[in-house]
Amino acid sequence: MLLSHICIWFKISVQALFLYAWFGKTAAFYERVLHLLRTENILFTKIFQSLANSSHEQIPPDLRIQLRRYNANASYTELDINYEALDAIEIEHNIQIDRTVINSGMIALVFRGTDASGAPVIVKLRRRNITETLHKGCQSITDLYNTVAHWYPQNIYVRILRPFIRNIDDIIDQCNFSREIANLKVAKEDFAPLSFIQIPTVYNRSEQAETESDEIEYILMEYIDGVHTLPTSTPIDVRLKYMEQYFTCFFFALIANTIHNTDLHSGNILFTESGIGMIDYGMAVQLNDEWHDAMLSIAELVKEKRPVNEIDFIETFKGIFEPPLNKAEIHNVRVVEELCAGILQPMLDNMEQDELKVTDNLMRISQELGRSVELNRNMYSLILGYSMMSGQNVIMGLNHPHKDIIREMQERAMNKAFMLVMS
Repeated sequence: MLLSHICIWFKISVQALFLYAWFGKTAAFYERVLHLLRTENILFTKIFQSLANSSHEQIPPDLRIQLRRYNANASYTELDINYEALDAIEIEHNIQIDRTVINSGMIALVFRGTDASGAPVIVKLRRRNITETLHKGCQSITDLYNTVAHWYPQNIYVRILRPFIRNIDDIIDQCNFSREIANLKVAKEDFAPLSFIQIPTVYNRSEQAETESDEIEYILMEYIDGVHTLPTSTPIDVRLKYMEQYFTCFFFALIANTIHNTDLHSGNILFTESGIGMIDYGMAVQLNDEWHDAMLSIAELVKEKRPVNEIDFIETFKGIFEPPLNKAEIHNVRVVEELCAGILQPMLDNMEQDELKVTDNLMRISQELGRSVELNRNMYSLILGYSMMSGQNVIMGLNHPHKDIIREMQERAMNKAFMLVMS
């Protein structure tokens, strides 16, 4: 298996070298290499989405533009479409389904239909053989990453993609539509107090969805009208409105301990007339009470404008590390405290995470302790979620000139979220 993977990557490397010799480091080169990788392994769709929305500035602008082409859609062929399943869904639910694919994700293809009353509905149908395809793709990507990381541990892309690789099992879990149906149900209840957040109602909840997850090939859900990407002509006041809604949703989720969506790239959200639609919950986590109490304590400090360094980061957040931190083994407590704060504080400062800084801080903590330290899986899931959305870039655009307005907006959003939770 490993030998076959090596042969595949060697072939791709040779093709990439020829492309580089022909085009140089240009947009055309990036476009063709990305297509080459995605054609070989569908999992690169997710990697491209992660890199496209990364807040790290060292990713070349021409490359980022090409990466963002994979945010909304992943290519597909007729072989990916299970037409027999579509026929069966029509009969079972008395609906009509247009066979035109309106959106194509890595896991599923999306179709629009109408119910008996003429109201629009959405059918999200798993690609044929996607589970087997993803298992093979994950193994191949992991082997490649581990090989490159062994020889080039300081490579920028090795460090940026570390949270993604640590979280790779969650990608296979996206094939479990039973779990996603349950997540959508929880999310709809959790975010009910926020009138500007729309979670689609699922129509095929059933006992089967609870007990036979492998047999669930589709999700039949409410249609939400909106766009995945704001037009460049969108006025600044409209963008700021969406930005405040995004911040309020974030703080509400943190304070109320809702289910956390960890795959909020632009292909999984919609900008609607009334707010933001979150339409995909294939990847999501729920914090335990200990984590929630710790994150809430930071949020309260920020709300009261007290310095975050009042918190004992090591003691409060020791459980997010594997193995957990133990103050007794730490010689330079002040340095480790600063490194822990460097991982956690950006989540509250700007609702974003720089995966490169997270990786570098973990390496420095490991050096201080003389042993390897990682974040646990749920923490990596949250970091991946923040980096996937990169809300300010998605809503406001790159390098926008409204930083001061955004900072004031964050404070208002936090206060509003506290009031909503307490009401």
